[in-house]
Amino acid sequence: MIYQDLGRFSEALPLFEKGYRLFKEVLGEKHPYTLMSLNNLGLIYKDLGRLSEALPLLEKVYRLRKELLGEKHPDTITSLNNFALIYQDLGRFSEALPLFEKGYRLFKELLGEKHPDTLKSLNNLALIYQDLGRLSEALPLFEKGYRLFKEVLGEKHPYTLSSLNNLAMLYRDLGRFSEALPLLEKSYRLAQEVLGEQHPFTLLTLNSLAMIYQDLGRLSEALPLLEKGYRLYKEVLGEKHPNTLRSLNNLASIYQDLGRLSKALPLYEKAYRLSKEVLGEKQPFTLLTLNNLAMIYQDLGRLSEALPLLEKGYRLRKELLGEKHPDTLMSLNNLGMIYKELGRLSEALPLLEKGYRLSKEVLGEKHSDTLISLTNLAGIYKDLGSLSKALPLLEKSYRLSKEMLGEKHSLTLTSLNNLANLYQDLGSLSKALPLLEKSYRLSKEVLGEKHPFTLLTLNNLALIFQNLGRLLIGGLAFV
Repeated sequence: MIYQDLGRFSEALPLFEKGYRLFKEVLGEKHPYTLMSLNNLGLIYKDLGRLSEALPLLEKVYRLRKELLGEKHPDTITSLNNFALIYQDLGRFSEALPLFEKGYRLFKELLGEKHPDTLKSLNNLALIYQDLGRLSEALPLFEKGYRLFKEVLGEKHPYTLSSLNNLAMLYRDLGRFSEALPLLEKSYRLAQEVLGEQHPFTLLTLNSLAMIYQDLGRLSEALPLLEKGYRLYKEVLGEKHPNTLRSLNNLASIYQDLGRLSKALPLYEKAYRLSKEVLGEKQPFTLLTLNNLAMIYQDLGRLSEALPLLEKGYRLRKELLGEKHPDTLMSLNNLGMIYKELGRLSEALPLLEKGYRLSKEVLGEKHSDTLISLTNLAGIYKDLGSLSKALPLLEKSYRLSKEMLGEKHSLTLTSLNNLANLYQDLGSLSKALPLLEKSYRLSKEVLGEKHPFTLLTLNNLALIFQNLGRLLIGGLAFV
């Protein structure tokens, strides 16, 4: 297990394989130790991203434990949870959900509502609702989980701190940044106090805190946190540990947001190279780093280098995860967008149409990923001059974003800005103006006056005043 904990998965794998083979040979296939060994082997395949190999092993563990111990034994329910986690990683959320629901129900029935295993199961159920975009259903579960963990284990227990971090990150997904921030600051402070500055969970909370600063446009505050996180991960876990690689990826992203593309690029290149070496080319995180590398090439205008990477990423994700996995759909969307940027609109259109159709089918119409796909599809219609097709899509995107994520979420603000710009293109300046004023006001409130998106909305507001024959001076309009 030590190689696994150190992230040295390729070294751990042959040991787990050997252990399972010997346990089976000596004790038989159904002995508890053999099943424990098989479970560990399935989880190392999961860590390596070899999900198609992990799935049948964890299914087998669940089936045999159910047969030997009964459906309601804690080990059986834990196996059910592990089995569900693979479906979750594969993006098969509709199959994972009933397993998580069953696991939570059985733990509650067997151990009671306040048992730590029940609360961990409740947390997993909330996470699958979050993955499905059913944020309003996830929220009360996270809130309940945190309240009960605090009551049962105390405010400073690691499980309580993990629950607090998850609750904060859901607030982040809902765009409720002002509520997420103090929770993440508290989580990081308590983790430092209880576990020490260099504990992996403390570093996770440090990363989460940096992300919320990044969302708020407080990039100068996010940067030193991400630099510190990467330095400590490297020191504690080593340069090639998956958590270190995730930290490296996040550090690259802040440099990208700061426009320091020449600093971001070698970090993305390193993250992809090391992920490929440690986890393999077809592992989900490796494919994420490939996608991010392609996107930085795109930002640098090196479209001819970005395109083959995006094409490769889409092909490998489709092969590994299936056509309908959310990560595959993200790759499809990014591929469509680079075709759009290259002016290959006729190639971009069917990809973006397919991406939206599949996102709607898999995640539902109101999931944030589906809303991004909807917005991008509207953008291609706009570029093709089909403004009448683009308009109802942008109106729908704004309406659903506001309903699901709230008025102040970044996706809602983007939809609002895009809708206003389209009204302007259609000559409906009287409709565009109040939307642009609202977009600027809310962006300033949520992200701050100096955030790049706030400055974009200010620019768009100035342009419409110009089109209306006015001059914007000092925030006042003079006719």
